[in-house]
Amino acid sequence: MLAALIVAPSLIGRGFERGSAARLAVGGAQGALVAFVILFTVGAIRRLDELQLRIHLEAIAISFAVTAAIVTAWRFVEAPALRASTTASGCGR
Repeated sequence: MLAALIVAPSLIGRGFERGSAARLAVGGAQGALVAFVILFTVGAIRRLDELQLRIHLEAIAISFAVTAAIVTAWRFVEAPALRASTTASGCGR
């Protein structure tokens, strides 16, 4: 449900012109929602006992490492295709 609250302003904001006050307000609301989710999650983790806290900390560390590996691998896969497309179009000169 929290994910839907974060994604909904993005969909609503697309209906407004880029740079308009309404679109900036929607973006600010989305930022406030993300901050709320972060604070809510940190508060929930702080109330855990030692074992649960250690399990959560290890899960966060593992997910960070896996995400970093995926992003790095994706960048290596994407880079040759990007160079090939810019060279073919003559932009790489």
